[in-house]
Amino acid sequence: MHGDSTPLAYAVAGSLLDGTRGRGFTEIPGPALACLLEDAERQLAVLWRQGGRQPRRFFIPADPARFTACDMMGNRVSPEAADGGFHVTLRGEPLYLVAPRAHGRALCDALERTRPSPSHE
Repeated sequence: MHGDSTPLAYAVAGSLLDGTRGRGFTEIPGPALACLLEDAERQLAVLWRQGGRQPRRFFIPADPARFTACDMMGNRVSPEAADGGFHVTLRGEPLYLVAPRAHGRALCDALERTRPSPSHE
């Protein structure tokens, strides 16, 4: 793909977030930020690293099978499974975690316990 992909990224964000309501923000040490949203069927978290575009791995203590992870272009991302959870790499661009509404509380709880991966501290 050539040229600026910003319009496509905005279209992806629009399609993922259409009809959602904001639920707030969760700060993650590292530093990173998660914006929480929901609609009638899903709970979403938009995650990104603050303070630069350098990649940083984070450990999310939750079952990765409960969530779908997508990059800023809407491509599915396969988180790296780990004992008791999974790792994701965050940059300045958003990473979307999507959970069925039934797993929304688990997503919020996991984000509150998310920390930088030990190998990158």
